[in-house]
Amino acid sequence: MKEIMVLGTFHMESDADVVNVQNKEMLEEMDSEFEKLNGNLAKFKPNKFFVELERDYQADLEKAFEKYKSNGKTAQNEIFKIAFPVAKACDAKVIAVDWMEQGAAVRSCGDVMDALWTEPDLKALVDSFEAANIDLNKGLIENLRLVNSEEETSKSKAFYVNLARLGVKDYFGMGWLIWWYQRNLNIFANIAANMEENDRGIVLIGAAHKGLLEEMFNDSRDFTLEDTAKYL
Repeated sequence: MKEIMVLGTFHMESDADVVNVQNKEMLEEMDSEFEKLNGNLAKFKPNKFFVELERDYQADLEKAFEKYKSNGKTAQNEIFKIAFPVAKACDAKVIAVDWMEQGAAVRSCGDVMDALWTEPDLKALVDSFEAANIDLNKGLIENLRLVNSEEETSKSKAFYVNLARLGVKDYFGMGWLIWWYQRNLNIFANIAANMEENDRGIVLIGAAHKGLLEEMFNDSRDFTLEDTAKYL
């Protein structure tokens, strides 16, 4: 049995998301919430912790983790604030699984988002599925509960799949969307390649990936999916 949990998150340092978080400096005052969250995640007893970093940087990730374990220094991102503390507590390996190559893409995400303005009805539909705003005044864990909820996970999948309807005459939206699905399939494949029988893994990744990855794990019939809500 291979057990996996997908913990969707907002990016705590990077501004590379479709929707970015404001007032990130508030996270610096949430050490007690991070400690509570990480303590809960450690109860799952993972021996593998997968993070949203390109796999080509695995050696750099391992060096950073070793330094963290020796000096405890941290940075304001989810790898340092969540993955490293839990992996250290559980003696788990931290593994980079992202993929960000050109792949099948013939258009950029920005081109597709701009082109949505030419189809107002579709834009209104897609906008209705946009990710919920992160309000750090509500605290860390409450926001993670929100982005990992069934409603938000479902909305995220609807947001992306409806982009396939953009400029269908020449499949304009698909020019980027095909890359998005390719990326998620590659992330799934990278995780699966690092999971052995009786492994317990946590995937820490942008919440937009959560629904697709959970579908892939379920559809593979090779993983048992753990309910993230039990640990939030």
